[in-house]
Amino acid sequence: MSAANAQCTMCHGELEDGYIAHWSNNGRTAINWSGGSPKARFFGKGLRSGGTQDRTLSALRCVNCGHVEFFAN
Repeated sequence: MSAANAQCTMCHGELEDGYIAHWSNNGRTAINWSGGSPKARFFGKGLRSGGTQDRTLSALRCVNCGHVEFFAN
């Protein structure tokens, strides 16, 4: 989603594009949205995807009130 034609749902202010970053040993990456329920891995830590669709999450932040809205692209 682009902030070009979007307004804040809280105060109707201007929105700016952004994303939520995840830091790992491989550097910084964007966070994904995964459909379905998360499932624990059999061995080790973390989760395996519960769904079949992964989509990059984008975020729009209001420059007036700071409200953030997320969109799965």
